[in-house]
Amino acid sequence: MSLLQRNVDCNSRRQPATWAKIASQPKPLNRREILGGLITLFSIYFAPAVIAFYFARKDGRSALAWVVICVFANYLGLLAYFLTRGGPPTRERYVEAHPGCLTPRGMSCYHCGSQSIRVWREQAFVKVRQYHICNHCGKTLYRSM
Repeated sequence: MSLLQRNVDCNSRRQPATWAKIASQPKPLNRREILGGLITLFSIYFAPAVIAFYFARKDGRSALAWVVICVFANYLGLLAYFLTRGGPPTRERYVEAHPGCLTPRGMSCYHCGSQSIRVWREQAFVKVRQYHICNHCGKTLYRSM
């Protein structure tokens, strides 16, 4: 008997593995796989909802509605939130909301009362925005342009 025939004979004696036998044996999960799955679930489904919940409460918008949107739409819902988010008020709306801040010497901060206000310019593509920020407390007061 040749060496090749001996190898074939040895291989033919083994039971062929079937998919049913392999699939029926449950593979135990280790902690690393479970933790990896939980981190994936959190980062895909719940992280956008948590971020939207935080910013919606901060902006005074409906937190529950944005959480539901972000759970189902994930990061697209979060993108929609930030695209529909309004910026600081205009100068006219700032004066309407805080009439005591308009003084004969100019504007003052509604938070700390300081009259030291700086202008921060931002140019995104072709649109130029100017934000007026209090030098004392750092609050963004209003926008112009």
